[in-house]
Formats: sequence, C-alpha cells, structure tokens
Amino acid sequence: MFSSNRQVLVVAASYLSLALLTGLSGVYWGQKALEFLGFMLVAGTCLPLPADTYVLHLPLYLTPAFIAVWGGAANTLAVCFERYILAHLLARGWGSHVAAIVQDSHLTRWFGRYPFWILSIGAFSVLPFEPFRFLAVATPYDVKRYALATFLGRGTRYYGLAVFGEWLSGWGWLTPVIMLGLVVYFLGVLGQGLRHSGASPRHWRRVWPWGQ
Repeated sequence: MFSSNRQVLVVAASYLSLALLTGLSGVYWGQKALEFLGFMLVAGTCLPLPADTYVLHLPLYLTPAFIAVWGGAANTLAVCFERYILAHLLARGWGSHVAAIVQDSHLTRWFGRYPFWILSIGAFSVLPFEPFRFLAVATPYDVKRYALATFLGRGTRYYGLAVFGEWLSGWGWLTPVIMLGLVVYFLGVLGQGLRHSGASPRHWRRVWPWGQ
C-alpha cells in the first residue's frame, strides 16, 4: 500500500514539476505557446486557476484555432492525470460516500445513457466540470472516450473564448473584462473556502486517505 501511495506521489510531483517547468520556460523565452501549455496542464485539473480569464487575453499572441487545439490537448492531458489520482483515492476508500451518492443521482442515470455527450457538453458549458469528471472516474468511463469528449468540449469552449477575447481587444474592452473576471473568480474561490472552512479536523481525518 505504501509503495502504491509513493508511486502516486511521484507521478503527481513529476507531472506538476513538468507543467511548472514548461510554463516558466515559456515566460523566460517569451514563448506564449509554452506558457499556455504549462498553465493549462495545471488549470485543467481540480486546482483553482482562472483558465477562462487567461484564455481571453491569448488572441493578442495566438490564433483562436491554435488556442482551441493546444488548450484542448493540454486540458485532456490534465484530466487524464487527474483521473489517475482520483481512481487511486477512490480505490483506497476516499470519497466512497460521495461516490455512492453520485452514483445514485439523476445526473448519473443520464450519464449512463449518454456519457460521451454529457462529458462533452459539461466540458464546453459554463457549469463546473468537476462533477462530470468525478462521474467519469466513479462510473468508471472509458478513458479514451473521456479524453476525446474533454478535447472536443474544452477545445470548442476555448475557441469561443478566444474569438470573444479577440473581439473585446478590438473595442478596447479586453483589460476591464479580464480584471472583472479575475475579481469574480477570486471572490468565488474565497466564498468556496469560507463555505468549507467549518469542516472539523475529524472530518478531514476521515476523508484524507494518506493518514489511513
């Protein structure tokens, strides 16, 4: 069991280090594509980063088509990495009570009928993508189809955001919209943190798998 945990930690550390190195290399060498790749490799996971707001300013440097393909591919790699971590945690019993609730929900019943389209629409829509990603692991859903649905949904979403950002920059509205987006984003993250801050240490000991 310890060996399995250590393997997951090594994979996670290697992935995040590679993403950070890629992003910083892009910043240092002035390569926006590398910076974008490094950012999206992290933002595509459950870690809270303002990906949509970041994408809005990219048309100043990259074409919308490139943003769609590059961003969709990076996000696909990110969710596959996240799937590997979540599958390990669920196998150890973490979140099993959540998985049981999710598997008995109306969304899961719809997911069982149209998993590919629900994942594609979830990746594209403004709804939080996390519940759909959790479903894909808890069900479990075929990883290749999951990756394809993510690529199509996120790629289309980023293309739309890039075109919108291009339009905003032409009118000189890009900076105010980005600033507003960042404010809304960080207020949302703060609100989520305050909402969950009442969880007791006993609760965290129960759901955190590494201490078991």
